Amino acid sequence: MTIFLVGYMGCGKSTLGKKLAHNLKLDFIDLDTYIEEQEGRTIKEIFADDGEDYFRKLERVYLHRVIDTEKVVISVGGGTPCFFDNMEQMNEYGMTRATAFKTLIYTLFLIPLSRILIVIYVLTSPFMKKYFLLFLLLSFAFHSKAQQDPQFSQYIFNNLSFNPGSAGSEEAICATALHRSQWVGFEDAPVSTNLSVQSPLSLLHGGIGLNILTDKIGQNEFLSLNLSYAYQVDLNNGKLGIGLSVGVIQDKINGANIITQNPDPSIPTADENGSGLDLGMGLFYNSEKLYVGLSSKHINEPTISTSIDIIDVKRHYYLTAGYIHELNEKMELKPSLLVKSEGVTTTVDLTSILEYNKKIWGGVTYRPSSRAVLLLGMHINEDLKFGFAYDVPTTNVSTAGTFEFMLGYCFKIDYNKVVKGFKNPRFL
Repeated sequence: MTIFLVGYMGCGKSTLGKKLAHNLKLDFIDLDTYIEEQEGRTIKEIFADDGEDYFRKLERVYLHRVIDTEKVVISVGGGTPCFFDNMEQMNEYGMTRATAFKTLIYTLFLIPLSRILIVIYVLTSPFMKKYFLLFLLLSFAFHSKAQQDPQFSQYIFNNLSFNPGSAGSEEAICATALHRSQWVGFEDAPVSTNLSVQSPLSLLHGGIGLNILTDKIGQNEFLSLNLSYAYQVDLNNGKLGIGLSVGVIQDKINGANIITQNPDPSIPTADENGSGLDLGMGLFYNSEKLYVGLSSKHINEPTISTSIDIIDVKRHYYLTAGYIHELNEKMELKPSLLVKSEGVTTTVDLTSILEYNKKIWGGVTYRPSSRAVLLLGMHINEDLKFGFAYDVPTTNVSTAGTFEFMLGYCFKIDYNKVVKGFKNPRFL
């Protein structure tokens, strides 16, 4: 039996691996610790002295050295499956022993760095049935489909979060806030918040925007802050926005809050954080009844380095489209879609919303890869709107499901409005 543990730093690979190896009477190897012992240097020192390219080549050599070891639990680094043929080698090793796990191994070609532990089982003995429940317990991590960026169900209200080309497309000063609580009732479950502000700017022939994103799961916190500019040109009764974004991303783990029974060198005992430059670009076409967008985030594929781990943020691609179809004077049908990919795995959101009298709306989003999402909302007044989304649970991780709230506010500035009078502040 060979078991590979894959996941982000601090998620418990080493702790779980040691316990699992003990229960199964197997050996345990932590790949990072093994490299440090063989090289006589820490991972941080290798990066500082020789750079990441050298380390990844070194990591590949040592992975090939231990991958043929039998009866062992192997914990690999967070970025190990993302380079060279590392994942193919683990896949090939497992396929020669247990073809039933082919789909599972392919799914894990890239790991969501902001999600919890994923376990790859490459089983070669009758122990499979005995430990199948453990596999089911950890399999809920597959929902993210290897997406590093957090997912929001009400994406239709905040295109700026993934497409800088949409900055200023609302032709008003707009602010949108989204808050998502995933797996309600499950301790340390993911919590994501997104705030965006955008405005048209005629002086620059386009629009500008600010997007702030936070994502917290357990003791891991992710922060992204991006400024966007879109140059707009008239095109077929609409406008095409050509946008760029620049910002910073930061990843932090609160090591002081992680309690383990035994000391683990791969788990920090103090706060660890790192940051990197983040770039994005996008095209966004918007008319009265139609919008289409194509964009890419993290196009420079930034690397975030801490003293114990390296986080490689992968380039993400987004395709979005939506249409307004008038059913009658008061009813409008608004179908839309969002396709997301980091080049290996792809997820699709298919959404249909029915709006009544431009006051209230309801709808559903269907994700072929996971679940259905129920959507409700209303326009509180002409400028303010509120939305709610409920992700129907498909696992036993949380029977309460996932809740998401949206609050949006827009107001237009009429530059042609005639000023009828002035107030003197001395008499206020």
